[in-house]
Amino acid sequence: PGKKASVKAAAPPKAAAPLRLTKEQEQDILSAFAEDIALSLEDIVDAAEAGPAGANGGKEKKAAAGKREGRGGEEDARTAAAAAAPRASASSEGGRRPKQKGGGSAGLSAKKMLEFERNGHVKLEDVVGACGVTEDELAAALDDVLEARQLEAYKQKLRVFGVVQREVDRQRTAEEARDLLEQVCEDEGREVPFLQLFHVHRGATVGADVLRKVAESEAMGKLASELLGVDRVRLYQTAAFVKLPGHGETAWHSDLNTSPMDTNGMLTFWLPLTPIPDLDHAPLEFATGSHRDFALPYWHTNEGMEDLGSRGYPIMHHLPLYPGDCTAHHGWLLHSSPPNLSPRPRKALTLSYVADGVRRLAEEGLRRKPDDEDLEGYADWLPGVKPGAVIKALPLVFDARKPRS
Repeated sequence: PGKKASVKAAAPPKAAAPLRLTKEQEQDILSAFAEDIALSLEDIVDAAEAGPAGANGGKEKKAAAGKREGRGGEEDARTAAAAAAPRASASSEGGRRPKQKGGGSAGLSAKKMLEFERNGHVKLEDVVGACGVTEDELAAALDDVLEARQLEAYKQKLRVFGVVQREVDRQRTAEEARDLLEQVCEDEGREVPFLQLFHVHRGATVGADVLRKVAESEAMGKLASELLGVDRVRLYQTAAFVKLPGHGETAWHSDLNTSPMDTNGMLTFWLPLTPIPDLDHAPLEFATGSHRDFALPYWHTNEGMEDLGSRGYPIMHHLPLYPGDCTAHHGWLLHSSPPNLSPRPRKALTLSYVADGVRRLAEEGLRRKPDDEDLEGYADWLPGVKPGAVIKALPLVFDARKPRS
């Protein structure tokens, strides 16, 4: 008492740049501002990417905003579904994206990074090929892992639904576990949930090898790095999500609420392995901008966040989605999925990445503890990391500072 604490001055934190533009793009943006200050930010980014001619075409682009690439998801979700309906028949015939020139992921545009920064989610087309595998190979790989580990997926849901561990451990086959899950749902008046299987990239099977090739690829790591605005990213987890016909809706949630990490630097790529032409096929829906709603978790309890109708979030999706595409959403973004009303299973692979240097949540001074629904996703490394310590157990998959060969 009465003495000043000795505090060593810390170096100022290094600011992360959410948008990485070339000098030419920066100059074009400045030129666009000077040309017409009334242009929207999206128009200015469009102009920067189009070059000098694009800066002069901003007004025309603004008039035709509804026709711009990547804007379909900004419609009301139900209106967008109706607009996508004419493409549903094309999607169902083989589930292939119409052939386009220049397919594949060659890096993110400033426009896509801006969309992610503002909305908290973005659609990226034809990304799987850049990882060195085909859509068919990826789908077959996931099927291989799901078949081998189906019992594990059912046991995870039984645990989440509150079945005592002794009873969960007693299940010897996937059929037994499925029957018990359906009985629990019937007794409690619940809808049968989707199935979730963690760390599908691990193991010595051929399927796991393919999934690991994608999850740890430089291509996906680079996309995560650019969207998060950081130089280095680590693979947090992979998961498979399966909604069989009739499986119910997924409740609104954010991924970081179920993760034991003290960070804002996390995102998830959601890769459909079956065609998603319309809402009946259970796509992800996003509460746009909710990742920036600081007031929601600051003031409200978990119970107080159950009714989000008053928040005014625009509900958006990115239909249609084809195998090979993905959506990306921020770790704090609220998202959900409607029930699968289609006659086919809906299968998706998720890849979650975090910025290098994230720390495990402390055990003291918290407003709430993370939901343990995703416990299987981090139970193996959590005991080896002290509360508040930097997490180094996760594999580093991309480093922008590392020289490229």
